[in-house]
Amino acid sequence: MRTLQLPLLALVVVQLGSVACLADNLEFATINYPGASATWVYGINNEGTVTGAHGISAGGFQGFTRDQAGNLTPVEVPYSQSTYPFAINDTGHIAGTYFNPPGTIDQGFLMASNASFVTFDVPGSDYTEAYGLNDSGVIVGDYSSDISPSAFIRNADGTFTTFSYPGAETTQAFGINNQGVVVGSYGSNNNGEFQGFVRDPNGNFTSLSFPGSSATAPFAINDEGEIAGWYFTPSDTTQSDPQGFLCTATLVCTTIEFPDTDYTRIYGLNDSGVI
Repeated sequence: MRTLQLPLLALVVVQLGSVACLADNLEFATINYPGASATWVYGINNEGTVTGAHGISAGGFQGFTRDQAGNLTPVEVPYSQSTYPFAINDTGHIAGTYFNPPGTIDQGFLMASNASFVTFDVPGSDYTEAYGLNDSGVIVGDYSSDISPSAFIRNADGTFTTFSYPGAETTQAFGINNQGVVVGSYGSNNNGEFQGFVRDPNGNFTSLSFPGSSATAPFAINDEGEIAGWYFTPSDTTQSDPQGFLCTATLVCTTIEFPDTDYTRIYGLNDSGVI
């Protein structure tokens, strides 16, 4: 059972200057998959290649990559109903989540640059969802073997490390950088509230809450230590209007809003500050 739902939302790529002067350095660009009724963008690497998904007429969702020149390449786990490629690293490897027809469970996948797939589950889990990937091939995500999700790290050799935020009922890992620093969220099963965390390679946690927010979801961290994601305000009691944010490595955070929209979610961030 998922605690933090990830509805697929129309996202954008934003070119940022330094975090300290965001207000003067926002350049927005939209991406639309040809012929699709909706397009969602998730991950971005340092080459500017993004991953995303679009709805298909047969039902479900198909993944894709888009390079800086605008060239689109499908990403689809064989025989799956839906494929969500959440992350791409600088070697061109892609990690994400897929599922087959209704009644089956979510599973994680890793796609190599030659388009070969490896699928995986955390041993003994009811479902496995993969979200983050670094250049060493380390993947992070969440899984459940009962009611509450916990976080996992899948090492490059295929072994797993699982963890939970101290005292939390739910823990989900979303992003990992090349230093092995992980970001994600933790919370309670009862009220649906969640806050963010940063976990260093030694397993030490730092809580992260956007100032004045009721819930915070850090989804990406780059090698500069900058963090991007989204948050909800206390007045948004239905948690339907998230706002994007970007934080410096010292956790000074700024709101990012796409112009003239009701909400903004941020999933990906590269070392140049493109989200």
